[in-house]
Amino acid sequence: MQFPTKLQHGDTVRVLALSRSLGAFRIWQGHTDGDVARAQGRLEELGLVVTYGEHVEECDADGLVPIEARLEDFHAAFRDESVRAVVAVTGGIGAIQMLDRIDYDLVARCPKFVVGYSDIGYLHLALFARSGLVGYYGPNFAGFAAREGLDYTLDHFQRCLFQSQPFDVRPSAQWSDDGKTFHPNDGYWSIADGVAEGTVLGGNSFCLGMLKGTAYAPDLSGAILFVESTGHGRASLMALDSDLRALGLARDFKPPAGLVIGRYAATARIDSDALRRIVAAIPWLAGIPILAHADFGHTTPRFTLPIGGRCRLEVAPDRQRLAFLTH
Repeated sequence: MQFPTKLQHGDTVRVLALSRSLGAFRIWQGHTDGDVARAQGRLEELGLVVTYGEHVEECDADGLVPIEARLEDFHAAFRDESVRAVVAVTGGIGAIQMLDRIDYDLVARCPKFVVGYSDIGYLHLALFARSGLVGYYGPNFAGFAAREGLDYTLDHFQRCLFQSQPFDVRPSAQWSDDGKTFHPNDGYWSIADGVAEGTVLGGNSFCLGMLKGTAYAPDLSGAILFVESTGHGRASLMALDSDLRALGLARDFKPPAGLVIGRYAATARIDSDALRRIVAAIPWLAGIPILAHADFGHTTPRFTLPIGGRCRLEVAPDRQRLAFLTH
């Protein structure tokens, strides 16, 4: 495993369009120069120097920078000794287009933080599988522009990227699926009891399933598997069922040691009883601890998930513990 050296005050980060671009963030999502300045300012408040990839503003009909330009910026960041971390502008589509053209030897020689979530999960899984680089499934650059609910996100971002000590991940006090309306958080849901320890793997369940059986998918055996989804509406429950069943159908599948499910949007109308019904019907989930309603993925706030780090999971009806031991 390749753990990047922890960040310090004065270190440089490079904002890159690994999926949709900064131009798409402005044009498609209606954000302003003020939003970009706010995101940059949040990173600068952490003591970081923010730089941008040469092609970060380009935007084609799909909101993307051309693949060649994205790869050029990505490899340039890894070659630049002054750059300590790469932060994706946002997720969306397009990250998978880079996988078969990345210089994984370069990444292994020059390990740096790569941060982002949603389809940036493709990159985290591939970089870990091919280079051993631990990735950080956490806030995209766009997320740092949020006006509310960022304290929890910033705290866990700093714990993972600036500090080395093990830490327990406790539930946030409030959560939101639109960044504006916040709900009281009732904490983790105990879905299946047990204790496990293993390598942190996963991210977006769709991305994980798409890589199944390829050279860019890490071995899940003995891992603590984290899955989350952008799901909205009742179909989200059956999508989760399909994603989990599909993983178990792989020819070389060996089950993980535990499972953590990220929080769904309120419109998905998924509760703990519904998740228990799903889990009970999938054979490979029998006997492993399962925790749900965790603060990572597509709701606000979110903790940073160290893909390739080590995690301890303890689940009981009246007690839950989620701890990152190495990150």
